Amino acid sequence: MERDDYKELVDFLGEKFERIDQRFEQIDQRFDRVEGEIRSVGVLVEENTKRIEIVAEGVKTVEQRLDRFQEEVREEFGAVRGEMKVGFGAVHERVDRLEDNLAGRGPARRR
Repeated sequence: MERDDYKELVDFLGEKFERIDQRFEQIDQRFDRVEGEIRSVGVLVEENTKRIEIVAEGVKTVEQRLDRFQEEVREEFGAVRGEMKVGFGAVHERVDRLEDNLAGRGPARRR
């Protein structure tokens, strides 16, 4: 191989290797960007996970409060129903007596 041919080959290969180095540099930059994006996504996922945990705890607290409220309302309605049953029972007795008195089935009572 002659000196000019050798120099031409070295120049040619030098250019090829330079382009290959540039491509590898571009690929490295892309990897760096992707790696940065992956880190950003990881941070966002971690933040969202914490937020979801906070919301879940809030939902759990609200469910517990709602359960207690439902039980209190159930007990209160039970008490009101009991009082109404007694009160309406007395009203029914009075109405029955009045109807009997009006129909002439029994003595009229005055209060």
